[in-house]
Amino acid sequence: MSSNSESFLNSLPSDLSIDASLDTLEKAANDVFFTGDHSPFVVLYPDSIDQVGSIWTSASDYDVPIVNRGAGLSYTAGVLPNSSNTALLDLSKLTKVSPPNLTDRVITVEAGVRWQMIDELLANGRYRLAIPPPISGSRSTVGGAIAQGLPVGLESVIGLEVVLPGGELLKVGACHWGDKQRGCHRMMGADLIGLFMGSGGILGTIVRAHLRLESQPKIVSHRSYSTRNLTHSAEVITKLSATEANPLLIALPIKRVRDIATIGVREKIKLAWNTLRSCNTNGARLKLFFQLSQLSFTPHDDEEVACVHVTIEATSKVESSRVIAELDALAVSHGAIPVSSAVPAIFYSRPYSLRGMLGPRGERWVPVHGISAISGLIELASCTSEFMDKQGENAVREGISMTWMMMSWPGKCALIEPMFLWSAPLLPVHSLAGDIAKRVVIEPSKEASQRTDRVIQLREMLIQQLDECGALHLQLGKSYAYRERLSRTADQILSAIKKEVDPKLLCSPGNLGF
Repeated sequence: MSSNSESFLNSLPSDLSIDASLDTLEKAANDVFFTGDHSPFVVLYPDSIDQVGSIWTSASDYDVPIVNRGAGLSYTAGVLPNSSNTALLDLSKLTKVSPPNLTDRVITVEAGVRWQMIDELLANGRYRLAIPPPISGSRSTVGGAIAQGLPVGLESVIGLEVVLPGGELLKVGACHWGDKQRGCHRMMGADLIGLFMGSGGILGTIVRAHLRLESQPKIVSHRSYSTRNLTHSAEVITKLSATEANPLLIALPIKRVRDIATIGVREKIKLAWNTLRSCNTNGARLKLFFQLSQLSFTPHDDEEVACVHVTIEATSKVESSRVIAELDALAVSHGAIPVSSAVPAIFYSRPYSLRGMLGPRGERWVPVHGISAISGLIELASCTSEFMDKQGENAVREGISMTWMMMSWPGKCALIEPMFLWSAPLLPVHSLAGDIAKRVVIEPSKEASQRTDRVIQLREMLIQQLDECGALHLQLGKSYAYRERLSRTADQILSAIKKEVDPKLLCSPGNLGF
């Protein structure tokens, strides 16, 4: 530990929780995919916003870099230290939630609050978050997800409070104008909130957020359509997205649906029970039970077969029936076939899961993603399909398999997420995946290390191909090119802001190319 690091620790508030144990520091040197070259020298757990300010004041005084970790679920090295003299900031104790303001339809939460906590607070009420939470929301935090970026919904963040690298608390958005206005329109004049969303924490530490609420849907329905392959799925999603309705569309290969049937009996029973419990009538439960039973036994000989799954939220049964009829006709006219709709019902009733951090047999997992306008999804799908066709056979011989997922939010954007699965020793964060992580014991070996290195190589190749097709990204961390893709003027503006806010470059070094 350097003398600066010691002086930094000695200057911190006496009641601040500090952990410098070897086990904690080693865990903090990993995310879901990467193992860093350095461990932090300490992990700090402030329990108030004032303590976060004190930490940053001391960091600035003693030139100590700080990484904002969130829940540590990055797979882009965005939460890993760049040097051994880095302190790691964990906001898991900042969990205060103000009562929802139903008049202004806004809720105020501290950055360490998990998304699922907000859902549970709002359960059985008239409102929900207007921002779709991440699937990792049982663990991921509000501050971490906003800092890393989400594909849709960030317009529903109407205020942020951020501790800057010098220790100052900055309020941006409606909350800048006082508590009376925190539920108001998010901007008067320049909208500064966007600087901090998706920035990977390079401009400060988000400590509080003001989030818009929306009405709960009255009627929720689900449909599923069998498609021929990845590219055909993208074509069907593109057509269904052009309707007047605003369904959530998800496409998966049949192989991934089959994987649901290969999970352990205890996990399967728990999944089915929670899904059935979400149905509000006995008739709906009986229908879904039949669909769940079909899920494991529907024959599909062609591994290329896929499914597009649709969730429709409506204000009435009449509207729901009309939308379903329109979607059915459109899907069939483009070569898709209606099938059991158990899968989207499962997704909708169980929006949070970390089980997907590992494959069906406990394999390591890492995704790549590309975001585009919905009209660009077919091109990204073709690019991904071409890559898988070219690399797939060799990858399988090397012990690496590939799969994919697509999503579309009509009127907003589409996302494609190719994924790699391979056998290798698990990392500490994989314990969050549940029972499967306890049953999988893979010892370190040269072969496992070579497979992981090969995945890194394949992943970089795929990112480059998607970028050439114009794909955008979020959760950039240190994995996706950003500054290289900015115009010269845009880079100069952002660099000037970074220099003004963080002149010593202490804030999450390495992220976004800084």
